[in-house]
Amino acid sequence: MRDLIFFATFLPLPLLSFFQPWIGLLVWGWLALMNPHRQLWGFATAFSYNQWIAIATIAGFVFMLREQRLRVDANLVLLLLLICCIALSTVFSLSPGLAWVKGEEHIKLVVFAVLARLMLDRQVRVHAFVWLLALCLGFYGVKGGTLFILPGGSGAFTGPSRSYIADRNHLAVALLMVIPLMNYLRLHTANRWLRIGLLAAMVFTVLAIIGTASRGGFIGLVAMGGFLWLRSRNKVMTAILLLPIVAGLTFVVPERWTERMQTIETAAEEDGSFQGRLLAWQTYFNAAVDRPLLGVGPLALNDDAVYARYEPYEGFVDYENLKGARAAHSIYFQVIGELGFLGFAVYMLLAATAWLNAQQVIGATRNKPELLWAQDLARMLQVSFVAFFVAGAGVSMAMYDFYLALTATAAALRLLVNEQLPVKESRRISPVPSGKMAS
Repeated sequence: MRDLIFFATFLPLPLLSFFQPWIGLLVWGWLALMNPHRQLWGFATAFSYNQWIAIATIAGFVFMLREQRLRVDANLVLLLLLICCIALSTVFSLSPGLAWVKGEEHIKLVVFAVLARLMLDRQVRVHAFVWLLALCLGFYGVKGGTLFILPGGSGAFTGPSRSYIADRNHLAVALLMVIPLMNYLRLHTANRWLRIGLLAAMVFTVLAIIGTASRGGFIGLVAMGGFLWLRSRNKVMTAILLLPIVAGLTFVVPERWTERMQTIETAAEEDGSFQGRLLAWQTYFNAAVDRPLLGVGPLALNDDAVYARYEPYEGFVDYENLKGARAAHSIYFQVIGELGFLGFAVYMLLAATAWLNAQQVIGATRNKPELLWAQDLARMLQVSFVAFFVAGAGVSMAMYDFYLALTATAAALRLLVNEQLPVKESRRISPVPSGKMAS
């Protein structure tokens, strides 16, 4: 019955997405980020929901292109260049069977970010898009936090099967990035009960991250919390919000979780899993040295033959790899090995541009109460970026659509702020000292 209800609800959405591409973008994001179809069990699980919505949304956007405001900026150019890098790397991959499947998936994820960048041309759309992102991942944050509490912190928590966040380490990184967005919504929501609900959701999401038992997630949580406090507008108020959460965690985390986090200090010498990652990083780097322009192709190093070709005979760790091909376990080495140094340069320029876009908004909106919403959003986007850049060093999710969507949001936000500033100010918008961050 659940499958039938979901399928019947979905049927009119492609048509709606064609005539209202903006709605299609939201539906596409809902399906891609929340993966509601992964919660089904019957016939409805085999249907290509994302594909139909994507086709309808893109077709509708192109059909109504004359009505769209096409504003070209660095983010849009870099996203398109990233698509080219992925496509070329896929065509010339050393493992075409794996690369074509993964390359197509990656391109779809980047296309979603491109459309977000083009359609987020109004404040109400930006705000609605942030709500979408927060709700999609906030669902798993609240669910994970609840599961963590019910069994006394002993229950393992993962994301929906066959999704980008199925792995607990991936899920931890995703949940880290959504917490700052929840905080932005909390700051700019008039309803008192909604604000309380968002604050509670943030606490539950922290518990969910701990429930994944991800060491990278814990490191990212510390980095994110520290950056949030360091740049907060009111450090005292931020401390009042953060310290009770930190203190409370000491009473609910299980002993096994504490023991696992303590292994971070000795991971390089004693942890076989971490040593295997170090060896994988060297292997992916070797692949880029051999093929600096195109890399070996998306997911190609998961091919045992390709991996063995670049695996060092003598690694910089004393570790014997008996498992064959390994994932990169790093957004940085994943891009280096799969797309080469050229693709890595595009990827890092995209990251730098996203950060600078947010920084420019922060600088341009100082002492402008009417643009406080944009300033707070830019600050929270930066906190999300810190979480991804730090925790992402240990996971293979470089093309995660949530992150790509955040880079598009930062770019769209800068363009919106430019339009709302006086002409002279908008021309000289540039990075300046940002002051303090909202609590």
